[in-house]
Amino acid sequence: MIGNNELPKVGIYTFVIKSKLGKYLHPLFVCSLLNDLFGLQTRAGCQCSTVSGQKFLGIDLNLSRRYKEALMNEQEVLRIGFCRLNFNYFFSREDCEYILRCIEFVAEYGWMFLPHYSVNLGGKWGNIVENQLPRRRWLKEISYDSGKMTYMDSTQKFSKGIFPVHTDRANVRSLDDYLNEAKDILVQTVKQYKAMYGGEIADQRQQVSQEYQHLIWFLYPSEVLELIYPLNPTDDLTFTDIEKWSREQKPQHEEEWSTLFIPRDYRRNTYECKFSEEYIQKEEELKKKPKPNSQFLGRM
Repeated sequence: MIGNNELPKVGIYTFVIKSKLGKYLHPLFVCSLLNDLFGLQTRAGCQCSTVSGQKFLGIDLNLSRRYKEALMNEQEVLRIGFCRLNFNYFFSREDCEYILRCIEFVAEYGWMFLPHYSVNLGGKWGNIVENQLPRRRWLKEISYDSGKMTYMDSTQKFSKGIFPVHTDRANVRSLDDYLNEAKDILVQTVKQYKAMYGGEIADQRQQVSQEYQHLIWFLYPSEVLELIYPLNPTDDLTFTDIEKWSREQKPQHEEEWSTLFIPRDYRRNTYECKFSEEYIQKEEELKKKPKPNSQFLGRM
């Protein structure tokens, strides 16, 4: 969890997930997975919007410039970020506990879903099935002109259908059912990897230019495949088997990952969110610069 978690907060939480293999999970992947498995709507933000974001993530000015250079050279996939989650005031305690359990599940096992997803150089993540869909749907395609909720179909004409509204609460599935279903999906997903990819594993990190590969901070699907292949899952594989195997895994990239950046723990009162001396110096220099001549502005 980013920031000082001992202070009162508004209902917006920012977090990053470090995988068992020592690298982060890309926030866009995390948001996609939370949506696909549990229907949780989260969003990924990038640290470029504020200097404080860089400070919270432990990114110094030198490293920030290296990433800026990579981004300016079309290596958008390297953009650093985090996940944001809102807890709305009308959420019940059961809802909040369910959301936290979903995040815990993704933090523990999310990395094993990576080979079922692909990422392009622009940083867009999507599961393989989703990428085969012909088009995306947008909120602007929803209309209430007819007095009820309608949406545009693939021919760009408004359909006559209405989004279903469930009024019979007796038949609504329990939240625990979705967590159990996620476990079953994980088992089936791991079983399918060899059929999906065959015996060859392409190093997907090669999509990043060689000169910037040392800046890769997140885990790629191909890195997970290299580890999962020896598992050799059988038809009788269970979630308990995966759970046991996952606990035995040790960080593979800890040394490589730790050379980049580590989010600062503000609860230990070790760090303060201050601007660097260089930023302060630049700000003072800008203040000393003469302002543009505005003598003609009053005549307009």
